[in-house]
Amino acid sequence: TFIEIEPIQGSSDRWEPLAISGRENVQISKSGQERFLKHLDFLKKSWSYTGFFVVRSNNNFPSDCGLASSASSFAALTHCAYLAIRDSDKAKKLDLTSENLADLSRQGSGSSCRSFFSPWGLWDDKGAREIDLPFKKLHHQVIVVNDKIKQVSSSEAHKRISSSLL
Repeated sequence: TFIEIEPIQGSSDRWEPLAISGRENVQISKSGQERFLKHLDFLKKSWSYTGFFVVRSNNNFPSDCGLASSASSFAALTHCAYLAIRDSDKAKKLDLTSENLADLSRQGSGSSCRSFFSPWGLWDDKGAREIDLPFKKLHHQVIVVNDKIKQVSSSEAHKRISSSLL
C-alpha cells in the first residue's frame, strides 16, 4: 500500500486515488471510501485532532478480493495519520508504540494489526505484538486469477463461519 496524507482547509476529509507512474489508479468503492475515512475520523478523535485531510492511496494488488488489501491499507492509514498528526501543531504531542498503533488500526481492519511488526507479528486475545520465529526468509506467492470484488466481505465471512455446516 502506498499512501499520502495532506492537511486541507474545509469541513471534511476526502479520499483520492494516488497517482504512481507506471501504475493504474486504484478506485475504491463509495462504501470503501466511507469505511476508510470513518477510520481516519476515529483516529483523529482518539488523538483530539480537529483538522481535515485529503488521503491518497494505491495498492499493488486488487482491493476487495480477499488478499488483505484492507489490512495493509488500514495499517498504512493509521501509521501515516499518526505521523501527520503527531508532527502537526493542531494536536497534543503523541508518542505511541507499535502495539498502540496496532490496537488502533485493528478497529478499522482486524488483520491490519499484524502489519506493524516485522518480520513476524502475532494477533491473539492479548493484542498484536512482534514474535521471534526461526524462519528468517520465507517466500510467498499469490497468483491473482480473478480481480473481481468478492461477494462476501471478510467481516461477513467471519460471522458466517461460526454457524456454517461446512
